[in-house]
Amino acid sequence: MPFKQSAVGYFPNLDVLRFFLAVFVVLFHVPEISKNAGLPFYNDLPFFQRGAEAVYWFFVLSGFLLSLLASKEIDSGRFYILRFFMRRVLRIWPLYFLVSVFGLLFYYFLLPLLSIPFENQADLGTAILLQLCFLSNLLHAWYDPGGILTITWSVSVEEQFYVFFPLLVYFVYGILWLKRTVIILLLIIIVYLYNFFPSIALVLEELGLYIELFLIGIIAAELFHVVVKWRDSFKNGLLFIGLLLFGLLFFTDWLLIPDHFFLWRLVNGAAASIMILALATVSKSCKIQWLVLGGKISYGIYMYHMIIITGLVFVFQQLPYRTSIIMLCLNFLSILCTYLLAWGSFRFFEARFLKMKKY
Repeated sequence: MPFKQSAVGYFPNLDVLRFFLAVFVVLFHVPEISKNAGLPFYNDLPFFQRGAEAVYWFFVLSGFLLSLLASKEIDSGRFYILRFFMRRVLRIWPLYFLVSVFGLLFYYFLLPLLSIPFENQADLGTAILLQLCFLSNLLHAWYDPGGILTITWSVSVEEQFYVFFPLLVYFVYGILWLKRTVIILLLIIIVYLYNFFPSIALVLEELGLYIELFLIGIIAAELFHVVVKWRDSFKNGLLFIGLLLFGLLFFTDWLLIPDHFFLWRLVNGAAASIMILALATVSKSCKIQWLVLGGKISYGIYMYHMIIITGLVFVFQQLPYRTSIIMLCLNFLSILCTYLLAWGSFRFFEARFLKMKKY
């Protein structure tokens, strides 16, 4: 089926990538929660340890898509900051606040009511304030609030980037050479800070402010206009390289750079940009509908998976035996149940807000 680019930069193949990235996050947390609950767990294979890397790729993807959309709107003379924010609000806020409310009720009211021990390091007021202001990355870094709330840190980082990004668009996107110069300069500044100002780097690291990944995504958006004009054979070659890097980074430790987190993120950012460019420009799109749907509901998969895992772990804790089959069942059921919940949420809850989006 020929690939068609929509006016708003929708790429079906990127939905497939989204789905797999969301699954890697789920696979990362299943053994982590199982271990804490005293259940059998297995996480020795590399793909059980790539949850953070999947989030890195999500950040690059966000930078790519946002920049591509903003560039198209600037070219057509219709970029409006208010419209930009409303699109983000309608997509992100409903599910973010739904999960945040559930998490706060779960940790501060339900667990104490059931006499299940859990230490809330942050008082309720602090937790509410930080979640409300999209500062859950601070809550995660300083207070370790529990998995259901912890996973919202990356959503907060995205929202913080959304505050900065429209200003960047408004002031520099109208002039092509200025836009490219500013983006590259910002990336150079961040690399310089990480190399020569370790105290600043430590703060950025602790709060998860991985600005370099969004910038790499923006650079990929600039390269898109070049790659999309390539011959199909070159695009297929780029896809082969992207798939190779994806396999090496997520299924092996061959390219792993231990104890050099910033460099490791740059490697993932570069690989993500190659994969994204390839998937966005190849001439054919994926025909496997449940994979494409998985990408459309990937935000829900990410947001709901800790709720599902926590519930399943509680159920399995009640069983009188501990066997290796539990590990297989937990992984399978976590992915399946999260997928189904995310689909239901997308269709019956999130869709009501998405219909209000105006492009």
